[in-house]
Amino acid sequence: MPLDTLSIQLDRHQSIPLPRQLYTQLHQQILHGKIIYKEQLPATRVLAKSLNVARGVVVACYEMLKADELIAGFGKGGTQVSYRLRRSHYPTITTDSVGMTLSHRGKTIAGAREYHRNTKAYYPSILSPSVPDVSLFPYAKWQRLSKEALDAAPVWYERSGGTDLLKKNLQTYLSQYRGINIDNLDRLLITTGSQASLSLLTQILTEPGDAALIDQPGWAGAKAAVEQAGLTAIYAPIDEQGTQLSGWETSGKNKVPNIVIITPSCQFPTGRPMSMTRREALVRYTAQHQAWLVEDDYAAEYIYDQHPSPSILAHSTTNHIIHVGSMSKLLMPSLRIGWMVVPAHLATTINDAINTQGIQPSGILQQQLGLFIQHGYLSTHLIKTRSVYDERRRLCGDYLEKNGQAFFTIMPSASSMNHYLKINLEVVDIEKLRQCIHAAELGCEIYYQVRNGIKEYYLLLGHANLPESMIAKELDKLLILCK
Repeated sequence: MPLDTLSIQLDRHQSIPLPRQLYTQLHQQILHGKIIYKEQLPATRVLAKSLNVARGVVVACYEMLKADELIAGFGKGGTQVSYRLRRSHYPTITTDSVGMTLSHRGKTIAGAREYHRNTKAYYPSILSPSVPDVSLFPYAKWQRLSKEALDAAPVWYERSGGTDLLKKNLQTYLSQYRGINIDNLDRLLITTGSQASLSLLTQILTEPGDAALIDQPGWAGAKAAVEQAGLTAIYAPIDEQGTQLSGWETSGKNKVPNIVIITPSCQFPTGRPMSMTRREALVRYTAQHQAWLVEDDYAAEYIYDQHPSPSILAHSTTNHIIHVGSMSKLLMPSLRIGWMVVPAHLATTINDAINTQGIQPSGILQQQLGLFIQHGYLSTHLIKTRSVYDERRRLCGDYLEKNGQAFFTIMPSASSMNHYLKINLEVVDIEKLRQCIHAAELGCEIYYQVRNGIKEYYLLLGHANLPESMIAKELDKLLILCK
């Protein structure tokens, strides 16, 4: 099945670079079996000529596909597809065959009201992880849209899961940046952020006493959502490929999770992307055990020095996967806007639960964000902030390598917002450092990982909000505490 070049559409007017556009389309052709295993791809010069682009565009695209282990070079055999499509990896599961629906408590929340369808602020420390630099936010552009947003915003309670303008623009955004194709906008529901989304989902998709699989180490918000729903936490360790599918630790007897919450694109806090093999195995496992798979796609756009892998939802045709995201890291936390992409058969009832819980953001704010994306301001902002954060990452890394190597080892991480540092326990007193960081209000966070039965300690340090002029001053504060 040769490459279908006629279906490839490249738009030079898009803010998405041409190599990325080409990569996304070839990626989909391979994953969906339009280009099969061992199929030889055109030479870079031949494909570039047929698409009327520079050869470098095709070269960069092929390199990204090789990084995803979808193609490989075979010398005189040329470049071939190395990904063998197995339909069983992502089985199509119908609602009737799975029998998956809301929990009893979830039905109670969703049905509590009848809805008519028609109708001292906290400032993080400068080294706090995953904190965007809000001084880079395009305030003037945002403010210019306020009157237009106010004029067009709904004048009554918004009950449809989000304003049409924001949904349509998020639909395009998620397709371009995360590879998610949303065929029905009812599946896209707007919330006040990832924490609100996870807290709601754990309550309405499970019963108290059910088991939930979360990463160790992982985001405190996911753990909080699990605990407030009365679930038994199962902790999955992290390795070089992301969340492990064995070696789980649990205090309960039931080791089969009813819900799995992960950060596959850039695991928090390690910053490691989940491998394609591990993703496929996780989809198979959760489908087999009828467990919900919730993908928290936080800050995937800020992957350092490489392209972000598409969302798990972009790969799968199953209906047990839920995608969660927000604008907190991309723009600013105070916007309080997030989203969920949910299975179609549950869209109405989950929307009812959102309304009952009151976790939908202002309609005016939604309208303003919709205009912001529509005018291309979000894409422009991401290009700018990616460049700034990458440079700050480089400068902080250089400074720590030079001045902090006695205390820390910089670990491999794809995050453009944080550094993940292994602490040298022969030099650093962990408890003393923890207390000093808290007392000094530096904002850094300490995590641990268990390897071969031994606890290893790591420091998560945010650099996205750290201007170049303050790097030495702020990092020296930390290094002094390590002595």
